[in-house]
Amino acid sequence: MTALAELADFEVRYGRELSGDEITRAEALLDDASALIRDEAGDDFDTVPATVLFVVCEVVRRAFDNPAGLQGENIGDYGWHGGAVPSGVYLTAEEKQIVHRAAGTLGGVVSLTLTSDLPLPALDPALASCVNDQGIVVINFAETDDL
Repeated sequence: MTALAELADFEVRYGRELSGDEITRAEALLDDASALIRDEAGDDFDTVPATVLFVVCEVVRRAFDNPAGLQGENIGDYGWHGGAVPSGVYLTAEEKQIVHRAAGTLGGVVSLTLTSDLPLPALDPALASCVNDQGIVVINFAETDDL
């Protein structure tokens, strides 16, 4: 399967032309990022939306610039170190949202069945005539007699 972005797309966003081993590495990362995005979206993207192209290039840039996921520096007696950062090709939560929107899917949406052991309050007798066959109180707010 082909990458969702071309090497030229990445080079434009990266700000320079790549050469030698950089080209081979960037093309492999484009393939990896594309596979990850297709898997996340559940879509092959016959036509790649601009937002997905952006995400592919951003994922590749992150992996290209920082393949080991380093976060910190030491200069003389000055130093800092941040929290752990994933290495390689990965999607941030925001990028996942962009991909799902582009694919027309709702990533991460689940349904829950809520239960409670608390007793329900007694049904107001005035509403008894508004109970349907399933025991659900139905009120038509368009009619003032129901209020």
